Amino acid sequence: SCPACYPDAIAVSAGDSSGKIADFSSRGDQVDFIAPGVDVKSSVLDGGYDWYSGTSMATPHMSGLAALAVARGARSPDQVRVALKRAAKSLGLKSEEQGAGLVDAAELVR
Repeated sequence: SCPACYPDAIAVSAGDSSGKIADFSSRGDQVDFIAPGVDVKSSVLDGGYDWYSGTSMATPHMSGLAALAVARGARSPDQVRVALKRAAKSLGLKSEEQGAGLVDAAELVR
């Protein structure tokens, strides 16, 4: 569904620490990647931290990876997508659950 339906969008599903897709996560042909989205430590208002789950946790992870791709020379949305795909590793899930897989940040900046 939208906004994942837009060609320039990068659609991300949420995975857990064991490499499985979260029960609540988005799925479908539009999924490009999977990122951590279960029990993710996040900052909270007025200081401190808490643990959250959702694709809303996976999305900033992918945004940070896209920023790394730009920092390493990607200058267009297509170049960002290519860099992310090149650094992605399959988790052995269906493509509609993980897309190209989990992006390895170390591989992305190599």
